[in-house]
Amino acid sequence: MLVPRIAAVFTLTLLAAACADAAPVPSDPGPGDGGERIDHQAGPSDLLLQMSFEGGFVPLEWNFQAVPTFSLFGDGTVVVPSAQIAIYPGPALPAIGARTVDERAIQALLQRALDAGLGDRDRDLSDTGDVAIADASTTVFTLTVEGRTTTTRVYALGMDDGSVGPGLSPEDAELRRELSDLAAALGDLDWLPESSVGQEGLYAGAAARILIGPERADEELPQRAVTWPLDRPLASMDAADTWGPDARCAVVEGAEWQMVRDLADDANQLTAWKSEGERYSLVIRPLLPNEHGC
Repeated sequence: MLVPRIAAVFTLTLLAAACADAAPVPSDPGPGDGGERIDHQAGPSDLLLQMSFEGGFVPLEWNFQAVPTFSLFGDGTVVVPSAQIAIYPGPALPAIGARTVDERAIQALLQRALDAGLGDRDRDLSDTGDVAIADASTTVFTLTVEGRTTTTRVYALGMDDGSVGPGLSPEDAELRRELSDLAAALGDLDWLPESSVGQEGLYAGAAARILIGPERADEELPQRAVTWPLDRPLASMDAADTWGPDARCAVVEGAEWQMVRDLADDANQLTAWKSEGERYSLVIRPLLPNEHGC
């Protein structure tokens, strides 16, 4: 159950490319159209704006462990992937960062999303025939404001030249350009109002999902084994067989998650986890505040 480092590099490369092509963003945008406040939920688990990837030619383990590129919650928490150390085997835990933004920044981010065309209706630009690119991922934007949630899917965002493809209308081509600029803005928050963004720290989460499978060792890179710390053995954990015949997903929360995390902090992708005499490989991903289950 290994997560190739190339997948993490792929995501960071997409963000870098988007940032390079970004249009200038006002340094101090207003709180909303006409200066009016954009109404939003304010709870720590209320997802306001998210950008994530789905699909693409990547392994199952990558999709399982991947963290949405940008997530903004109602209390101002922003969760993003952090830079992953470029070694093999990589750490067992993905690098995830969190910071807090104030209401000025929340309003600016929501307005930026509305200006890019999100919020009026669900849109689907995920037809692979619209752009001549194969095996790319689909960017998914989710926005919840004024009591309404909309979702926009865009295939191969930022990887085309912005021209109108054989199945792409001029309106959709313009939307792709606007959303490419939005992706860049979410990847670099320096444009937000001065002092509205806090310092980034480590995101630990209150729970995690764990992909459980048979050990996959590398004979050339032997690793020490770690004893599974919970009373519930890995073989009997309440798991859902939804990730393939040899992979089961389970969730650990609260004190149990802290026990697993303490060991995972010093483990890597090749670490064997021993439970009742059996050895397993685990892929671990902390859950975001709005996520539950596998």
